Amino acid sequence: GAVVLSREAWQLVEPFADGVDIDEQNVRLKGVHTRLRTRPLPPVSLAEGAEDALRGFVAGAILQRLKAGQVDWLAENRRVTVLFVNLRDLNQNTADVIQRLHDVMQAMQISLYHYEGSVRQFILDDKGTVFIAAFGVPPLTHENDPLRGVNAALTIHAKLKDMGLESSIGIATGLTFCGPVGNYLRREYAMVSDIVYLSARLMVAAQNSILCDETTYQATRSRITYEALV
Repeated sequence: GAVVLSREAWQLVEPFADGVDIDEQNVRLKGVHTRLRTRPLPPVSLAEGAEDALRGFVAGAILQRLKAGQVDWLAENRRVTVLFVNLRDLNQNTADVIQRLHDVMQAMQISLYHYEGSVRQFILDDKGTVFIAAFGVPPLTHENDPLRGVNAALTIHAKLKDMGLESSIGIATGLTFCGPVGNYLRREYAMVSDIVYLSARLMVAAQNSILCDETTYQATRSRITYEALV
């Protein structure tokens, strides 16, 4: 029920806020007494042809709605299969990291698109380099999305191994909110549900292997060989 700041963060906001020391490292925020004035974003002016080029970086789910003039209909609950892929050994300290990241991203995209999945994010955080994908988001939805997700995970894991990289993959299937987060000036297409968090936790626990939840297992066990861990 409280907001706690690290000592480094508190030093930056102390002129504008009141707080109480918890210990040497942390401060509990009591309130903000000086609010910063927000400034409107400057208008964006795109060069000729830039809009078409930028569309290559927009998720297919959004492009379809944009073309149909249905942006307000993006938000929905869908049954999706979510993949989290972790490459802990690939980080900013890796030699020739830009080219390495490009090669890895290309390999994972090719594997994912073969099974008609969608890229959600490719990020670098406290868990290392993480690739997030989904099966079942528009415009590509299939009755066997869990199977497609598992097959994509197996292919990605094998390709990364051939590239000399260890990968840990978590897979989970279930009802998920899919839609825009943000406002009309800046937003992104997000997936939010317990299934997303479960997939991330399975990735952390996988330790250079692939782990999936019970729902994914039940949907694919007639086609995929599994090892029960409990």
